[in-house]
Amino acid sequence: MNNRRLLHPPMGVGILTILMVLMVLLLASFAVMSLLSARTDANLTDKARQSVTAYYAADGKAERMIMDIDTALNQENWRETLDLIGVSILIRDGSARLSFFVPICDEDFLFVVLNQPLDGGRPAGGLTRIVWQTMTSDEKNWLYPQA
Repeated sequence: MNNRRLLHPPMGVGILTILMVLMVLLLASFAVMSLLSARTDANLTDKARQSVTAYYAADGKAERMIMDIDTALNQENWRETLDLIGVSILIRDGSARLSFFVPICDEDFLFVVLNQPLDGGRPAGGLTRIVWQTMTSDEKNWLYPQA
């Protein structure tokens, strides 16, 4: 009888082997899913970094444009100068609304509207920011087809 026990493995060894193989496969699949998730997160982080970098580059360009506008408003031919640098002018109720777009990326723009009080048709006082917002190219084309 002792010889029979030595020749045959105890009951359940096959089940333990199958469970062990399934456990290894399960852990391997979790490892693959973890790597895929990390790669997706890295791609999302890169896109966010590029988007933020592009926005702040456009923001800086808009600020420089406001400095150029402020300089142009002190000139005698301020309307022509603003037109040359791409600023739209709408004069209404004793003030000039100045607006322009700064590209952020291929499909997004920074839209800026400024208010400049006028006194006798001449700029008087300082610029006031009315609008400072991002806009998609579809929104821009729909709202401002000429811009």
